[in-house]
Amino acid sequence: MTCQGFCPFDRGVRDGITDVALRLGIDADTLRYHGRRGVLPRPPRDAGGRRRYGEEDIHLIEVLIHLKSTGMPLTRIAEFTRLVALVPAGASERLAILQQHRQSESWVTASTTPW
Repeated sequence: MTCQGFCPFDRGVRDGITDVALRLGIDADTLRYHGRRGVLPRPPRDAGGRRRYGEEDIHLIEVLIHLKSTGMPLTRIAEFTRLVALVPAGASERLAILQQHRQSESWVTASTTPW
């Protein structure tokens, strides 16, 4: 299977969007929305066209949820996600995004509302 968009890791076991949403405590439509907006990488799909998320995908989504809870705008989260796909070339740029955000006025301590 060829990945669409983001695929730097061996994905191993894959979960469907409903399982991932339940595991992370968010709505499946939220994952779909953020995927369409480019905030989340496009996961590979199975033969039936269903999204399949591996552990690395789920971990990245957890990181992005935490970034959103600090007040980081979705446009910056999308840029961070794009840089993750450049492993390891995007590491310094990702660090710069995190440092700039921490120094910005939008920085807040983690909120309890995911996405």
